[in-house]
Amino acid sequence: MRFRLLGTVEIRAIDSWVRLERPRRRAVLAYLLLAANRTVTAGELAEAIWGALPPSTARTQTQNDIAAIRKALAANGHPASIVTRTGGYELITEPDDVDYHVFRRRVAAAAGAARHADWPAAADDLQAGLALWRGPVLADIVAAFVEPTRARMADQRLDAVERLAEARITMGAHDEQIPVLRELLGDHPQRERPAALLMLALHRAGRRADALAVARDLRGHLREQHGLDPSQAVVDMERRILRDAPVATVDDAVAPARGPDQLPMDVRLLAGRETQLAELSALLRRPAGDRIVLVTGTAGVGKTALAVRWGHQEGGEFPDGVLFVDLRGYDRRRPLTPLEALHRTLTGLGVDAPRLPSDPDDASALLRSLTAKGRYLVVLDNARSAEQVRPLLPGAGSCFVVVTSRDRLPGLVASHSVTRIDLPALDPADGVRILEQVIGVRRTSAEAAAAQALVDLCGGLPLAIRIVAADLCDAPDRTLARQHALLREHRLSALDNRDDPEAGVRSVLRTTYATLPQPCQRLFRLLSVLPYAEIGVVVASAADGRDQAAVQADLDRLLGVHLVERRAPGRYGFHDLPRAFAAEQADAVETAASRAAATARVLARYRELLDEASATLYPEAMRLVRGATKAAPPAAVDRLAEPADAREWLTTEYTNLLACVALAHEQGLPDAAWRLAGSLRGHQLSIGAWHDLAATASIAVTAATICGDARGEALSRLSNGDAMRRLAQHAPAIAEYDMALRLAEADDWPECQAAILGHLGIVHLRRGQLTMAADYYTRDLEICRRIGWPAAQAVALGNLGNCAYHLGQYADAVHAFEEAASLARQTSSTAVEALACLNAGTVSLEIGDAALARAYLDRALVLHGELWRTGDKITVHTELARVNCATGDLVAARRHLRRARELAERLGDASLDPSLRVQLCLSAAVVHAAGEELAQAEAALTEAVELAETYGLAFQRAGALIHLAGVLTRLGRSERARGHAATALAICQRSEFHGLTARAASLLASLPPN
Repeated sequence: MRFRLLGTVEIRAIDSWVRLERPRRRAVLAYLLLAANRTVTAGELAEAIWGALPPSTARTQTQNDIAAIRKALAANGHPASIVTRTGGYELITEPDDVDYHVFRRRVAAAAGAARHADWPAAADDLQAGLALWRGPVLADIVAAFVEPTRARMADQRLDAVERLAEARITMGAHDEQIPVLRELLGDHPQRERPAALLMLALHRAGRRADALAVARDLRGHLREQHGLDPSQAVVDMERRILRDAPVATVDDAVAPARGPDQLPMDVRLLAGRETQLAELSALLRRPAGDRIVLVTGTAGVGKTALAVRWGHQEGGEFPDGVLFVDLRGYDRRRPLTPLEALHRTLTGLGVDAPRLPSDPDDASALLRSLTAKGRYLVVLDNARSAEQVRPLLPGAGSCFVVVTSRDRLPGLVASHSVTRIDLPALDPADGVRILEQVIGVRRTSAEAAAAQALVDLCGGLPLAIRIVAADLCDAPDRTLARQHALLREHRLSALDNRDDPEAGVRSVLRTTYATLPQPCQRLFRLLSVLPYAEIGVVVASAADGRDQAAVQADLDRLLGVHLVERRAPGRYGFHDLPRAFAAEQADAVETAASRAAATARVLARYRELLDEASATLYPEAMRLVRGATKAAPPAAVDRLAEPADAREWLTTEYTNLLACVALAHEQGLPDAAWRLAGSLRGHQLSIGAWHDLAATASIAVTAATICGDARGEALSRLSNGDAMRRLAQHAPAIAEYDMALRLAEADDWPECQAAILGHLGIVHLRRGQLTMAADYYTRDLEICRRIGWPAAQAVALGNLGNCAYHLGQYADAVHAFEEAASLARQTSSTAVEALACLNAGTVSLEIGDAALARAYLDRALVLHGELWRTGDKITVHTELARVNCATGDLVAARRHLRRARELAERLGDASLDPSLRVQLCLSAAVVHAAGEELAQAEAALTEAVELAETYGLAFQRAGALIHLAGVLTRLGRSERARGHAATALAICQRSEFHGLTARAASLLASLPPN
């Protein structure tokens, strides 16, 4: 044993027990140990520690605590480990490593021994389990989860003490147990079982009067304190003592003989179901909890195994018997009728065949009568419908029913109080544990990566994993890598069970599929043709060709039998193996033409919706798309006219839209491919998805070339150039822009010419070629004025202002930005106005007008609140950090820098423009320098210089070198400062950065000569 919770929380060191120093860390460790080998989400852990309102720093504090616990485990030589999972943590350890889990296992073993009247074994297990308790549980921690957990665990200990007393009394040690039970009853006068046990012990010791006095005292206490009478067990014990009838156990006072125990043999290969087993046990012990539990999940996920394992663990809680009926709801054999199922249940309860009612209602009434005063567990396995289940439900609240079904049985849930437990596929680690149980830890560990890959191909389905494990047992010389290759090549065939074909994965999926109506089967097949991880009803309807209401009903039906999963509200997806089965059925049943038609309908619907959403959010980008397709603007958009709706739709469908571009190309629909890519371009530019833009633009260029569509190719090459420019591949970007410009000029397409010229100006500006950049911007502006495109004129004016800023012509720059902002306001081009205000703020700060800079930047921040351009928001916050440094408000400066970093982290490195990465470093350096943290400022500026040099950002490199030289001067390292200032001056002179040239020259002149 390596961890102790039954007392203070302790870790086993080499030769002693130790405690973590901080109480909260002990609490985190304790919670993870209670949930050992299960992923605990960060939110669940925070609520467990702090309650419903955790502090804003909960995630950071938890990460620090986890790191400290990991360090403590390693320092004490522990094999246990805390693994970071998606959204949470999992403490991986052996079951016998935690005293509480050992206690629970001992109690469960004792219950099993007691069911078979092996009282000495039951007593040994209970004594061993109780010996682990060292005092109040979780004694040295304070956290939100502790009190309810402590109360639950204390109840479990009392229950074990009572069970031990019963075992010892049954073995003849009644005199020994009388003082134990008197003390227990004195501490817990409301508990009736120790009272009944004390009565039994006294009666067997020949002390009838004392035994009857216990009943009188209990009755008086319950009536006075709670207004209740004693339970039937106590009353019956009292009656039997009055009659001087022999009583072997407390249960004998109620039932002279034990009822049926029909559970099948417990399964050995069960892993990863600790949470569900605990949930079932918690429901059983909850006084006001539901008495019917529906365990539901896809075929082969282990529903029956879970129910059987739990039944064996908790069978001791049902002294009157355990009933088990296989309803054959999803079976090659026909399902049992309600009457057949009732007859089997009644036979198990001892009803002879001649007495079995022929009417289902009479049989159901007899079942309720026979179970009315008992405590039975009823397991109804493999149910197909609520109609099968309802007649088999006992009427007594003392009984407990577990139903397993592939169907979610909404009718049963609607008509009865039912708790539904959805059984998911196994986590990868639990799947590997099943492999280990079958083929051994050594063989599994020797090819750990292959073992993980096998579990992944099995989709985490226990049935599939067991079949693979059995195949490996039959082939001891076969490597796991070879088994993985076979499974990948023959997915479902490799998961057939050779010894029992009806138990293979394909077979169990087929039995579910066969229950579906024909239209639903067709929908299931056609969805597998699509390459998307998840879809909504609109797209599913396009694939199927029927109206949305009919398709929604069939999606709900597929969801109900777990052939699809609900990934999010209104979003549906396949589990891996049902998808493989659906694809197999599609290949067998659907013609190539019907599959192609479904794909074409889906692509057409996606393009229609994408055009609507993009027209709402990115009208200027869609103007180019309409120009390329020579289509008029849509008369009205459908349901995506509101920006919030359009943005939400694009966020949800973005991954599928990427797949649409590739799918159209693969399906030989090049026209659809480049048009989809063109319509997606505005969104990709907005969210900074540069790598995705490069991929879709590359496909679009090929597709447009195949179509011979000059405008389509020009637009696609413009997109390709944009991606390359954003990825700092300046020379290839210029080549793409030049080719796009030639195509647009040849086809007399001025809108596209203007856009390309503006982007050529941007890339040359980044390279420090300001004269060329200004020329491109001027040509861009002239075309926009000539064709009457005011929104694009505002963009061109902003670009010219940026060029003036780089040239050091600050007044001209501010004037251009103000003109651009004014024109953008007139055309409701919020994004363009926001960018113009941002740039005007940057220039105002450069010329020393911090108040004006703040006004511009505050306006930009307000405008960006209406947009979705995270990159520009980052820049606004970095500039506001610099403004606040200039005005001496270091607290506000740090706040803005922190917000910029948070946004950058959310955006991710792949979508973060290189210039933004440099900007973040520069802003951090300014803040550090303002706080006299010169070493940190030097580090940030060094990183900025390296990034700018790597990505060819000449202006930012020169600015960073000047800042770095200034910081080094303050550190007294003038020689290095001079070198950096000289390099900056050379870059500025070579690139026409006149404003920076003056600064670099002034700094260089102020430094002492070498």
